[in-house]
Amino acid sequence: MFKKNLSLFLFLLCLVFSAMAGECFAVAGVPPILEQAKTQDAKGQYEQAAVLYQQTLTEQPGSEYAAEAQFHLAKVKILLLMESNNDAAAQAAADALIAVYQGNPDLPKALYGIANKYEWAGKYKQAKDAYQLILDHCQGSPDAAKSNLHVSRTNVLALIDSKNFDAAGAALDKFIVDFDGNSFILTHLKNSIMS
Repeated sequence: MFKKNLSLFLFLLCLVFSAMAGECFAVAGVPPILEQAKTQDAKGQYEQAAVLYQQTLTEQPGSEYAAEAQFHLAKVKILLLMESNNDAAAQAAADALIAVYQGNPDLPKALYGIANKYEWAGKYKQAKDAYQLILDHCQGSPDAAKSNLHVSRTNVLALIDSKNFDAAGAALDKFIVDFDGNSFILTHLKNSIMS
């Protein structure tokens, strides 16, 4: 009994220390550098993530991990272009990402993250275009289902942002009809925006 409890205690202690080191639940076999890159990417530390993805490519040439790192590096480069307000280059890089990685199961999530970043930055036209890319190239994915709503919403926000209130009102009316399940909330939203 003592041995069993000691083993359990040591296991739990190991989990605590590995969590403190940021390595808790790392996927077996995945190079630590790739895990670190993903962590930096998730934190929005794109420059550090790019360096670590590049290092993974150097250390794991030709491996499945190199392919994964290459995909994420391409995505991170788009995010860096967005941060530097180089939207034309970011759009070209997104088009290249789609061309190269069409069919990659991580593509819808990557594009959704890009679209969300634009939306949160108040760049509604770019967000709408990015959500539309998901609809055009990732049909059937959960992110495509969510993007349909976002395309309509960011269209309304882009029109409001451009001070085209008549067109925004018409787009909002269409939005309400298209997404009728929440019409009470949407009508209330329309009334508060248009007043």
